[in-house]
Amino acid sequence: MTSKIFHILASVIILVLLLVVVPATPALAQTILASPSSGIPGTIVTVSGAGFTAYATQYLHLYFATEWRAAPFVNAGGTFSASFSVPANAAVGAAAITVQNSPTYTTSYLASTSFTVLAQTDVAVNPASAAVGETVTVSGSGFTVGTNAVIAFDTTTVVPAVPIGAGGTFITTFPVPESFGGAHTVRATDANSRTDSAIFTTTQSMSIEPISGVVGTTVTVSGTGFKAASPVTITYDNASVATTPATAATNNNGTFSASFRVPASSSAAHEVKATDGTYSLTASFTPTATFSIDKTTGYVGDEVAFSGAGFVAGQPVTITFDSSVVKTVDAKPNGDVSGTFNVPAAIGGTYDVVASDNTNTVTAVFTISVSASIDRLTGNVGTEVTVSGVGFSGIVTITYDDIEVARVPADATGAFSATFPVPASEGGEHIITASDSNNQIESIFIMESQASPVPELQLPADGDKAEETPSFDWEDVSDPSGVTYTFQIATDEDFTEDSIIFEKAGLSVSQYTLAPKDKLESTKEEAPYYWRVKAVDGAGNESAWSTPGSFYVGFTFALPGWARYAIIGVAVVLAGFIGFLIGRRTAYF
Repeated sequence: MTSKIFHILASVIILVLLLVVVPATPALAQTILASPSSGIPGTIVTVSGAGFTAYATQYLHLYFATEWRAAPFVNAGGTFSASFSVPANAAVGAAAITVQNSPTYTTSYLASTSFTVLAQTDVAVNPASAAVGETVTVSGSGFTVGTNAVIAFDTTTVVPAVPIGAGGTFITTFPVPESFGGAHTVRATDANSRTDSAIFTTTQSMSIEPISGVVGTTVTVSGTGFKAASPVTITYDNASVATTPATAATNNNGTFSASFRVPASSSAAHEVKATDGTYSLTASFTPTATFSIDKTTGYVGDEVAFSGAGFVAGQPVTITFDSSVVKTVDAKPNGDVSGTFNVPAAIGGTYDVVASDNTNTVTAVFTISVSASIDRLTGNVGTEVTVSGVGFSGIVTITYDDIEVARVPADATGAFSATFPVPASEGGEHIITASDSNNQIESIFIMESQASPVPELQLPADGDKAEETPSFDWEDVSDPSGVTYTFQIATDEDFTEDSIIFEKAGLSVSQYTLAPKDKLESTKEEAPYYWRVKAVDGAGNESAWSTPGSFYVGFTFALPGWARYAIIGVAVVLAGFIGFLIGRRTAYF
């Protein structure tokens, strides 16, 4: 019996050893795989299984966490595939996907795998529309904590790295890049390729520079957010601006820039409009008034032309010169004005010339120059010359060369006039000066330089005998400046310096008699005296000397006065006696 028991026990031990030594054929493993292995609620997940026993009439049961999602059928090969969406209420984090035989969830399952529920990503842009260059804020949530998000505007990176903080959130700002008008995508992507986007709309913007200025100013019009690669028409008060260019074109990002010169227009706001056929924007330009004169210096009475632009259309524009109205004209419909005025009487100086329509006031400057003139440029000694001038003040002194010839006061308008006879002076140029305490104007007067005619000698006749104190006579000579004569006697026909024995200048009449103190000595007829005369006018112009005449002085016996009277008495007695004798003889016969 014991032996039988031992035999049975030995057989059991050998069987156990055989089971240990001889490998057993293993059973097939049951596995499942989820794709993708992570995702946000709503993500479609596909679960594939293998190693399952085929069931002819039974389905497996697929659970996400504790929630039934599908009943896959195992095919003949022991595999299956089933898809489901992650529940909207799924908690963020790891969740189990299990395959069970039970239609009711149990903690016992055939196979399982893990799925990570990600938070729902979200991207928002505030504001949702703006113009190029304006700053917008972009924020996000549901992204991978500890990584950076890249922000892109369409395909252009605008923020290269934004840290993602707790809860998977971020916030940053960026200026709207150059872009055409309309919808664009703002997208955020983290290092794990989690991405989300929002729609942003680029709006139009337009600017002009400057916003005011004179007619003719060059204005630059710039715009963004218009249609890409499209023509843009620029108008000024609904009229295409005819200068460079009236039509511009946007680039591929809807940006353009164009310039034009402001046409003639009144001083009110004018509309500058840019349109590409879809988008249109306007801005305002206000012309400022301009006013100019064609000369800035001149004299009283001068005609001055003026012109202006940018005044109120149809309004009267008053032109004043030193507060005195000199012209009034109406502004044209385009704001232009033009005309002329004469410089009013005023003393020399600088004055404001103002154009005003009671809305616009513009000032130019004109300087009145002091002027003076003489009424004749040439003349003779004694000629009356009138000096007149404008722009002077106070007492005006007139000088001829350095001789003061007149002194008169300037009137309230700065005008004066003075007349004086030209003093004796040499032929040629002379300076007439008009001066006050601040001004001095010179004029040139030309004294005549024409010599007087040569006098012709009359008495004594050539070769005549003359007394010791002879009288001389010659023809009169006339000249507008007056005439005097110079008379010479010489012992030599050539009138050498040593031969001149008598000279008299400044004679106002055409004759002269030698005084007893100048009596001439007797000479022979063969050795006569010679005489000549020349005329000198009041301007110092001298004629040539006359052709010399000759004469001689005979011997003269001079008796005392008593002797002459005695001889006369004897002659009278003698004549009476002779007459008596003749009378008696006649009676006798």
